[in-house]
Amino acid sequence: MNSLAKYRPTDECLITDYLQPKVMGKPLPLGQIDECDLYSQEPWKIFNTTLELKQTFYVFTELTKMGSRNSRTVGSGTWKGQHRTKIFNDGGDFLGYKKSFKFQEGGGPSATSGRWIMKEFSMCDEREEWFLCVG
Repeated sequence: MNSLAKYRPTDECLITDYLQPKVMGKPLPLGQIDECDLYSQEPWKIFNTTLELKQTFYVFTELTKMGSRNSRTVGSGTWKGQHRTKIFNDGGDFLGYKKSFKFQEGGGPSATSGRWIMKEFSMCDEREEWFLCVG
């Protein structure tokens, strides 16, 4: 999907070299990361033609607010939060968060529930509208 999959950037690098410039409207290193509304439909509908099994993707997305919270409900299911990690730079400064999600279909277990796993990177300012997602 893009050249980052070969590069394998660190969590710190994803925030400082990609997410921060995106939020600030600056150019990104190593080419473009696509924008994609990951929360508009089920993941297999978004990636079925462009993503091979076990292929890593990097995309920028925006979240829909439901009151003070972000909505991750999608079509027949939801991106269910697993855990959240704080990311710091080498100097100990807090940069942002890495949150892990798995897609879970509503109505009980199915063949696709839990198969789609994603990491969502956000800056320390929760008001920011762009998020970097890796799956």
